[in-house]
Amino acid sequence: MQFPIRNVSQITGLSSHTIRAWERRYSAVTPERSGTNRRLYRQGEVERLKLLHRAVSAGFSIGSVAKLSDQALQELLGGPAIDDTSEGSLLEQCRGAVRDLDGKALESVLVMVSTKSGMRAALHDLILPLLDWIDTEWARGKLTISQEHLASAVIRTFLEKVRSGLPVSTIAPRIVVTTPANQIHEIGALLVGITASMASWQVIYLGPNLPASEIVDASHRSGAAAVALSLVFPTDDERIGEELRTIRKGLKPSVILFVGGRAAPHYQRELAEVNAILVPSLAALEDRLAGLRPN
Repeated sequence: MQFPIRNVSQITGLSSHTIRAWERRYSAVTPERSGTNRRLYRQGEVERLKLLHRAVSAGFSIGSVAKLSDQALQELLGGPAIDDTSEGSLLEQCRGAVRDLDGKALESVLVMVSTKSGMRAALHDLILPLLDWIDTEWARGKLTISQEHLASAVIRTFLEKVRSGLPVSTIAPRIVVTTPANQIHEIGALLVGITASMASWQVIYLGPNLPASEIVDASHRSGAAAVALSLVFPTDDERIGEELRTIRKGLKPSVILFVGGRAAPHYQRELAEVNAILVPSLAALEDRLAGLRPN
């Protein structure tokens, strides 16, 4: 059985751009070609790409693992990935750890899933559902302040470790990631930074709560091709419009401005005014970033 690159991307969680880059730069796989010159991947190559994805998500550079055999990759990763059917129980373990104020238990599940299944699976199948649950339970009064703070602290620390450990290409296009002034919640920006890195962009991560002038200055100094802002709370800050206008006015016309996060849809008028791209999800952001990179 042979698979076109679109299907391989869906199966492995890797963008089509990343698959082509790993093939071209590192000879990680060698697909056959159809009569119309389309790439066709065998089942074994799909499984190999899964292993390489897990290794990179665990912190190894693609250059250091691309030449390893499948068996060596399995040994490096400590065995096969966890079964997808177990994700529900893992999510419940995380919920239980939050209820019990057990930060070590929560961290251990996050580390285990990211190592065994890869960071993309950890984000979409565990961390995002967990964050949604925390938000819902907090709004319902089912979580205490201490429980919410513990969960946020553990997840933020875990994501920062992941972000700082991801491989960086010095020739990749650059993207500035931050939150504007008075947006103090950092987890959304960390998720954006990790997603951009996995889409093979070089991330200039500036943390939360940055004035518009500093965002503009960072874009100029770094030569960024894009700026990504996370808006989480509040949803009715009258200053956001002015911050966005200052940022857009200061950026070079060619610099793309992405805005996402839970609060972003509440500022659609302001986003339209500055020609910002509203991204509804991390998956949508990754698709956008992959599409902007040259093949």
